[in-house]
Amino acid sequence: MVYNTGDQNRFIDLTTEHGVGNLSSETPNSGLVRIGKVTAFTKDRATCATTLRGFELEKLEWGSHRAARQLKHWHYSGEAMEFSIRMVRAEDAESIVELLNPIIQAGTYTIMDEQLSVDDQIDFMRGFPKRGVFNVAVCNDSQKVLGLQDVQPISIGVSAFRHVGEISTFVSLASHRNGIGGSLSHATFIRAKEQGFLKLSATIRADNPQAVLFYQSLGFKVIGTARKHASVVGKYIDEILMEKFID
Repeated sequence: MVYNTGDQNRFIDLTTEHGVGNLSSETPNSGLVRIGKVTAFTKDRATCATTLRGFELEKLEWGSHRAARQLKHWHYSGEAMEFSIRMVRAEDAESIVELLNPIIQAGTYTIMDEQLSVDDQIDFMRGFPKRGVFNVAVCNDSQKVLGLQDVQPISIGVSAFRHVGEISTFVSLASHRNGIGGSLSHATFIRAKEQGFLKLSATIRADNPQAVLFYQSLGFKVIGTARKHASVVGKYIDEILMEKFID
């Protein structure tokens, strides 16, 4: 990462393969930093940033993610909107349903084919695995959920698969191309590693090439195609199988 100390000609180089950032020097313990490969996801909106609070610059280690691990909330701002990445809360259920139902109704992004109720979402959240990771991107103004991403163990109670998680990502149809998916992913990967996951798998509809490209941009590799793997509204759908080892 590259942190700007306030002097436009003086930078602290903490470069890692995971991104670049900009740390202001307004106060010793606060500033702005962009964490993750945000530019890869935003293209024309490369100004997303993260607000840091409560850690000192000198505590950062070269090439480490220590700063990222110290953050409970990541705040991003860009040309179109400002949003924060945090763990899901019970009060997010209604907003999540409002995000998911148009995606389900579109019929091309997910194999889910039944509209969800708030009660459905609450039940899902209550039963979510303790080892799982469930992050949301929320609009800083309205607190509406703009995107969500979760990782669940592929098998509960089977120790042989303890290190493998299944990842799912959803972004509001009105909020694409704002860096939300990439920002969620960066936070999720760090938390998933802390939870003991070594590998993440993703199962993508074969007729959703943009989702395949998104996961490839995160470092996922295609490992195969499951033929007629899902039946959606009476139609069989092939699914692309992808995986990524968490760095």
